[in-house]
Amino acid sequence: MPKEVMKRRGADNPYLHKDFHGALSTGIDYLDQKFGEEAVREYLREFTNSFYAPLKQEIRECGLSAIKEHFEKVYEVEGGAVEMEMTDDELVIRVAACP
Repeated sequence: MPKEVMKRRGADNPYLHKDFHGALSTGIDYLDQKFGEEAVREYLREFTNSFYAPLKQEIRECGLSAIKEHFEKVYEVEGGAVEMEMTDDELVIRVAACP
């Protein structure tokens, strides 16, 4: 059976970020090799605190519904398929298709 190769461009998908994960992985490897494991932890703490600051504020203001809305947007943009069930104190996310 011949090998099939699929190439994608940004214009082929509504949301394509194939270089992001490779670049992030390379950056983390660099930090680890040059500055050690604690530098990686510090970078990831600072990045996530900054990146998720708006979401954290929404959670403080709106509670669990903010997390539900966040994941609905993420899976819509990335083309995944999820089912969500939410009660007053629980959010269950079942992932049927991950992009």
